[in-house]
Amino acid sequence: MKELGSPIAPAAFYPWKPTTKREQMPQVEISEDTMAKVRAFRKVVDAVIGEEEKLEQDSEYVEMITLVGLDRMLQDTLPKEEPIGLKAMTIMFSRNPQFVSDFVVEMIQLGARVKEEEEAERAKEKIEELRTNWAHYVV
Repeated sequence: MKELGSPIAPAAFYPWKPTTKREQMPQVEISEDTMAKVRAFRKVVDAVIGEEEKLEQDSEYVEMITLVGLDRMLQDTLPKEEPIGLKAMTIMFSRNPQFVSDFVVEMIQLGARVKEEEEAERAKEKIEELRTNWAHYVV
């Protein structure tokens, strides 16, 4: 078993093991091109997770890749300066994805509104500056 600090962690640290019975899983269609990429990427996944944890079916690889992708995409939306908060949001997402997704969207929208307000205020300040600078040209 590898130590926590090693590049390849023990199997217990891989949260993507399918937990539902196969017949209960919804069916998802993906393109042949994407499936070819998944199949080619299997050897990378196998090299990272090791022979003892090797996945059996394409659907298991797709699920694992999807879950890792969701975690990474979530992390892309969060501030990188707070690694503990980043990890906490990732764990919260695995437990309540709807709540975390709604929260992240709300924060992104709030950030966009704040940015628009700041830009509008800077534009007003620039106009006032120009008026002051150009006042002596007004006859």
